[in-house]
Amino acid sequence: MVKAKKKKRTFLGKVLRFITYLLLIALLISTVAHYISPERFWLPAFFGILFPYLYVLNAVIFIIWLIFRKIISIYAFVVLLLSLPLFFNFFNIFSVSEKLSDNDIRKPLNIMSFNVRDFNIGNPLKDVDKKQRRNNIFKFIQDESPDIVCFQEAYFDTLHKYKTIDTLIRIQNARNTHVYFAFKRHEHQFGIATLSKYPIVNRHMISFNKSMRNLCIYTDILYDEDTIRIYNAHFSSIGLSSEDLMFIDNVSSLNIDNGATQKLDKSIKKIAGRLRSAFVERANQVAIVTEHIKSCPYPSVLCTDLNDTPSSYAYYCLTRYLSDAFLKSGKGLGKTYNGILPYFRIDYIFYSNLFKSYNFKTHYRDLSDHYPISVSLYLDKE
Repeated sequence: MVKAKKKKRTFLGKVLRFITYLLLIALLISTVAHYISPERFWLPAFFGILFPYLYVLNAVIFIIWLIFRKIISIYAFVVLLLSLPLFFNFFNIFSVSEKLSDNDIRKPLNIMSFNVRDFNIGNPLKDVDKKQRRNNIFKFIQDESPDIVCFQEAYFDTLHKYKTIDTLIRIQNARNTHVYFAFKRHEHQFGIATLSKYPIVNRHMISFNKSMRNLCIYTDILYDEDTIRIYNAHFSSIGLSSEDLMFIDNVSSLNIDNGATQKLDKSIKKIAGRLRSAFVERANQVAIVTEHIKSCPYPSVLCTDLNDTPSSYAYYCLTRYLSDAFLKSGKGLGKTYNGILPYFRIDYIFYSNLFKSYNFKTHYRDLSDHYPISVSLYLDKE
């Protein structure tokens, strides 16, 4: 009996060690994933999405092994230590607003970025009254009164039956507009929009080739005596259908029989295929925008729904040249996706080193499937 119990403990210990090694390898892959272009090798990008969950899981296992004083806890500690800098891209506890000099006394530039999900015109989910939620967006923008607001997934009705940007221009002070609709169907127009309190001196669009719903615009704005460039970009999403989202939400409650297993396999392959395509498309799109920003003659800001996390290759490419406002002056988890996938930070305000960041906020308002984000930027005159 004693031998049987000892064998059982030994077997369980070996299984736990095996699982630990697998999780440590997975965490290492997810840590280096943001250095690897999905165009060259797409598999690490899948691990990258799971980074925060893998980190927390490995931290729990490390504590378990540490309690039992096993040498494997040292291996776990080393991997966690190597992954720690990336972890702080997700959870910001050290952030303080950048110090301002005497030259920064002038009025800051208050910028907001917000994916408004077409102002809820086609939202089939939570809304009983989609106009009420749209009106709540109007009220929120009016109350916050940003100097510049960048909308992704903007919608406009040329017949003015479902008012959106036309109403925003009327009710708030940011009335100078740069709007580009990449997709049109009769009176329905879909695209992105930048609204500014400051004069616009130049407008242009950056095409993402074959993409119909994803694009980037840039708007040159006269800010006092300086020209600054505001990029507004919506990068490729996974494109999950409502059926896919329902599957993810209910996967834990599936009864595993032959029919459910086949459905599970089919859904996983479908979602994995869409993820793979989105990884590659975003890498191409980010490369286009990054090259444009590198050649920009003005201080620049990028407001974007990146549709990817801080452990992604897309994020890494952008932060080689731009600062992440959340890391500079935000705090906490900073999640921006208001959906079934928790703790996803996929919306960003990036800026060039000629700016200083202050008071980054994620506004946890149930207005869209994304939360609006905002920051105050000071142009460094030194």
